[in-house]
Amino acid sequence: SDYLRGRNAATHFEQTGNGEFYAELASRFAAITQDEYSSFEATIAKDSGEFRRIRWHIDVVKGTDRGVTEYIVSGIDITDERALEEQLRQSQKMEAVGTLAGGIAHDFNNILSVIIGHSELMAGSELLPPDLKDSVKDISLAAEHAESLVHNLLAFSRKQIREIKQIDLNNVVRSAATLLDPVIGDFIRVTLDLADMLPVIRADNSQLEHMIINLAVNAKDAMPHGGDLTFRTRAEEVLSHPLYPWIASGKYVVLEVEDTGHGMDSEIVGHVFEPFFTTKPVGKGSGLGLSMVYGIVKQSDGYISAESVPGSGTNFILHLPVS
Repeated sequence: SDYLRGRNAATHFEQTGNGEFYAELASRFAAITQDEYSSFEATIAKDSGEFRRIRWHIDVVKGTDRGVTEYIVSGIDITDERALEEQLRQSQKMEAVGTLAGGIAHDFNNILSVIIGHSELMAGSELLPPDLKDSVKDISLAAEHAESLVHNLLAFSRKQIREIKQIDLNNVVRSAATLLDPVIGDFIRVTLDLADMLPVIRADNSQLEHMIINLAVNAKDAMPHGGDLTFRTRAEEVLSHPLYPWIASGKYVVLEVEDTGHGMDSEIVGHVFEPFFTTKPVGKGSGLGLSMVYGIVKQSDGYISAESVPGSGTNFILHLPVS
């Protein structure tokens, strides 16, 4: 390629931090015979600092009885291919977890109906001793809290009943923003950067509002000492997305929710949409907020991704298809 043409290979790879790759290449040169070829995968760092995954192929060009004297090495960039495979594995895992969560949620909902029904009967009974009334009230409150968790699990598994209609996402963001003051407090500045003439999408209005509020709550938890929370919208036509190649081509409305919080490393980002995954202390969160957001986006035939750097905030990017 033009990237390597005219350079001394050993010197170049050492200077660019790819010495380990070149050592692997040299060992394969030493092992190959006149009638063989060799292939392997390795990651290289480009001059720009970008890392690319390459499938390398070594062919013998010239050789004698005493050994190979000339090779040709070719490489195919498979970075996007590997990213798609990883996304497929992640999607399959989330689908399996969603199916399991949905089944559990429905069964658990039936159990809760019995608990709540009997609690109401007991609370209204004249035979209930006064000293047990508080206990019955606590049972009812706990059951109602469990019902809320079931609601979130059903959202993640995409089995909620929805009211679908054409929606201007800007209106949903504005409406949700008016509800945020008591949720996120006075130390977080909210900015709306909304594009004009946004195409409509087809979704459930209340679900989208709930989703935006959950993203805001997540941002608040990442900014315990205050910060900035920005909502951006825009229209985007995707042919082949350079960062997220798994997004199908088409026209989308994009919502970005960006905070200036403590951020996340890549390992946490990889698990952030899984049910019950949380980095918060025990008792401080159920781990269902972002999984519910994921379920709503998927139920709307959209895509959600997270970009984050520890210490530099987080940006959630939602692609929702244009109606």
